[in-house]
Amino acid sequence: GEVIGISTAGIDKGQNINLAVGYENILMFAKGFLDHV
Repeated sequence: GEVIGISTAGIDKGQNINLAVGYENILMFAKGFLDHV
């Protein structure tokens, strides 16, 4: 398999939340993002 990481935002003094997301959801997100660039 492959590992893909996407970071959309971060807070320097906040806690990290790590989520596992299926590639289908990442693909939909990436296509929507690239349509607006």
